[in-house]
Amino acid sequence: MFPSPASDLFFHNFDVHQAILNLLSSEDALSLCTVVPILRFKAPHFVHRAISNKRVKKGIATKNVELICSSLNSSDITSLNATRLFRARIPFMTFINTLKPNQKVTMLCLDGNTIAAGGARAIAELLEVNSTIKYLELRANGIEPEAAAFLAEGLVRTKTLSFLDLTTNFLGPQGVASLSQALCLNTSIRSLVLSDVCMGADGAQALAQPLRQSKTLRVLKIRDNRIGPDGAIALARALETNSHLEVLDLQRNGIMNEGAVAIANALEVNQTLKNLNLRNNRLGWISAEAFGQTLKVNSTLRVLGLDDNMIKDQGVSILADGLRLNTALQKLDLNTSRMSSVGAMSLLSALDSNQTLRRLDLTGNSDIQRDIVPSVDRHSARVEIFLDRNLTAD
Repeated sequence: MFPSPASDLFFHNFDVHQAILNLLSSEDALSLCTVVPILRFKAPHFVHRAISNKRVKKGIATKNVELICSSLNSSDITSLNATRLFRARIPFMTFINTLKPNQKVTMLCLDGNTIAAGGARAIAELLEVNSTIKYLELRANGIEPEAAAFLAEGLVRTKTLSFLDLTTNFLGPQGVASLSQALCLNTSIRSLVLSDVCMGADGAQALAQPLRQSKTLRVLKIRDNRIGPDGAIALARALETNSHLEVLDLQRNGIMNEGAVAIANALEVNQTLKNLNLRNNRLGWISAEAFGQTLKVNSTLRVLGLDDNMIKDQGVSILADGLRLNTALQKLDLNTSRMSSVGAMSLLSALDSNQTLRRLDLTGNSDIQRDIVPSVDRHSARVEIFLDRNLTAD
């Protein structure tokens, strides 16, 4: 995530500070409180206090964009946060054009600006000529397939962008397919976030192609996309040959047992994935059984999230059998897995043999009773075990 609002940009000369103060004291229709989302300072602190409680109701005026941009190119600013700042095409284009020759900005956040196809094309052109931007957030911009196609052109051309976040846009399978084709040619993207983009199974299947080919992609997050079992199976097949991806986040995708089993089987072959999140995917004990087998042979997975699924005691006990033989996993999340003390004790018993696990989350399982506390205490020096407060209260 982009740094939180309070200090993205650092101005080091009095002229720029004075220009901002002049803007704040003007009668512009915006009340010039838009300076906060786009600019952050080390000083003067009183500027923060003067505008921190105001809200942006209209887009920033073109004249103010021009003033900010003129200051930008003469500063040492490296991070820009322009969240929900632009409500019109001309100020946005002015801002993007200013960044084309800029060789200092490395992080750019344009969330919530509804950039549409024209804005996406401008960003693509920016990525082609700018050689410093490495981090780009475009969340909640109403980006549809046509705009996604323009962004895809930028991904083909960029040599420096390493992080792209397109969360909560309307890409659909077609938009994801355009981006996927570009990723097959891109050599710089290391982290890609496509959560809540209406991907569906077809989009996941399209994404499987660059997952098979990419030698640079390390992190892929595609939460809330309803990829279902078919989408998960396609990604699993790609994982069998992928040798670079380290983090895969598939939270809330309804992959069910069929999809989870396919991924678990792939991880018996894959030796690079380190972090897998399958939270809230309608999984049952069959999925846990598959991952129990995977844990016996996989030596690279460090973090496994199976929380908020219907694994229950039967699945947890089978998973524990795999944990006994595992030599790599460090964090296991089974929050809200519908287990009782029986399942919890099987995990704690596995810790007698397992020497690598460092964090175990058992919160949200209301059927776990206080009778497991002595076993928890016995392992607490080595493993951080999380329980509901009612079990740990004195």
